[in-house]
Amino acid sequence: GGEGGFWTEVRVPGLNLTVVAVRGTEFWRLSDYLEDVRMWTEPVMFSLLSTILPTIAAWSPQARAIATDTLHSLLEGVGLPDLEYKYMRLLRYIQTSVVPRV
Repeated sequence: GGEGGFWTEVRVPGLNLTVVAVRGTEFWRLSDYLEDVRMWTEPVMFSLLSTILPTIAAWSPQARAIATDTLHSLLEGVGLPDLEYKYMRLLRYIQTSVVPRV
């Protein structure tokens, strides 16, 4: 599969069909857990903040960006660097390799 087994691509040329299957978290891979922590920290943080600050829904995109940047700085401070999500690499692959074939 692509990207070290993160996804598998199956092509069916007769149907002009491409299926990309993405594997989930593998319990023995620390990198998968770190990816999950990074991926879910932001939505959980905003959900928790919305219980304390109900006005968070009215925050401007700039205010949310400042909060998100602060969160990423905190994560980096505890040793979780803000590396690119695997999802973004998959999306880029689909946009550059799969979509042009359609």
